Order: sequence, then C-alpha cells, then structure tokens
Amino acid sequence: MRNEIRNSDFISIGIVINAQGIKGELKIYPITDEPEQFEDLEFIYLSTKGVRKRYQVQHVRFTNKHVVIKLEGIDDRTTAENLKNSLIERKLSELRPLDENEYYIFDLIGLTVITISGESRGQIVDVLTNPANDVYVVSDGSNEYFVPAIKDVVKKIDLGAGEMVIDPIDGMFE
Repeated sequence: MRNEIRNSDFISIGIVINAQGIKGELKIYPITDEPEQFEDLEFIYLSTKGVRKRYQVQHVRFTNKHVVIKLEGIDDRTTAENLKNSLIERKLSELRPLDENEYYIFDLIGLTVITISGESRGQIVDVLTNPANDVYVVSDGSNEYFVPAIKDVVKKIDLGAGEMVIDPIDGMFE
C-alpha cells in the first residue's frame, strides 16, 4: 500500500514543513510509505501556490520523523522558509512498478465496495494504515464501516471496474 497523494500526472511524496539550518535545506514531512525513495531522487518538483517547479537534488538526509533535503538554487534560510507548505512531487511515470496486490491509496479511494453476493455497501472514503494491516473506511452516505485489508475479507480489487469485492465478516455492516 502506498500513501501518497495524486495530483494529475504527479504524486505528492512530502510536504515542506520548515527550513532546516541557514544554508537552504528543507525539512520535509514524508507522506509516503517509502520515505527511502528520497535517497534515489536526482530531482523533484516543488508545488507552491499552484506553481510547479523542478529542482535538482543536492543531498538528502534523514532524522527520526523527517527528511532533510538540499535543492540546487535554494541557498539560504529565507528562501527555504518561503517554501513552507509546498508539496514535494514526483512524476507518476518515474515511480517503480507496483507489485501484485499493491495499490496506491489514491487509486482505492472512491472504489465501490460490493459483497460476494452482489450487494453494494458504499465507497471507500479513506484508508487507515496500521501495523497489522490496513483498514478501508467504507461509507454508504449515512454510516461508515471498517473493512480490514486481509485476504479472508478482500477477494478482488478491480481498478478498471472501480470495484472491490469483499466477503464480509459477520456483523461488519451492523
């Protein structure tokens, strides 16, 4: 499961939360299940107030919860501070292929959830990431239900058809 946010042909993998130090480094909050991908980036796109600009990556380092990145052309704290709340983006075409049964969260949001007996139960409105397994939040318009992302429950995901077929656990939709 990948936790990025999709924006047209780009995917957001982080948010600039502040400047780091005085030499133009940016402190990034990663919004990806794979923050290690920052290590391999030669360049990224910064999306600020609706304007997207490409930057060469000079270096990347990690702290406990953040990524610190230095971009070419951002050489002082003031310039870095002006980029606060910018999105760090990559082109979708540059991402590694997903493994079988691996999906981007933005592809799952909006899927119609159907039971194996053909009953529509609503749409996926969120995905909760937990250590044991992810949980799909399904809304029927008036109630929300929690569907564990496990093989015993999720029988089929068909992105083309916009559907997820499940075998619900007793009491799941009560």
